[in-house]
Amino acid sequence: MYDAEYRKKYYQEHKEHLRELNRGYKRAYRLRDREKIREADRRYYQEHKEEIRQRTRRYQEEHREKQREYNRGYFGRSGRALKLKDKIEVMTYYGNGKCACVICGESRVGCLSIDHLNNDGYADRKKNRGRFGIEGYRWLKRQGYPKGYRTLCMNCQFLRRKDILQ
Repeated sequence: MYDAEYRKKYYQEHKEHLRELNRGYKRAYRLRDREKIREADRRYYQEHKEEIRQRTRRYQEEHREKQREYNRGYFGRSGRALKLKDKIEVMTYYGNGKCACVICGESRVGCLSIDHLNNDGYADRKKNRGRFGIEGYRWLKRQGYPKGYRTLCMNCQFLRRKDILQ
């Protein structure tokens, strides 16, 4: 009655419906399964804590030089993070050619941030999760520096939030 040909034909006729059912099933049980896995991982770690720590130490000792090379490539020989370069490029673009606040002129990179001109920063962050900090700067570069942003220092950001500045 249920042979391979029938199943194959049924699947071909109902492919999209079956896929949607499968997606719904996965969504419904994903969180429950994730909690079970986390709990099992916690139990395993508690039972094997010392063994895991020894393995980690041994791995770190064996791969110390490889880690140093990785860090040199990421940070450069001077020790300054290469990711700072991305922030400076974005701040310079949105600072009208200067890496400085467009209102007060503050130029210390650690004090600078990107301001949303339309006051839609919260909505923007909600829509594009994980796009803040260095990932946000890289995203702006990849998008070709879209309009609607500018460079402000944290003081000007705060004053603008309190509606003291425009």
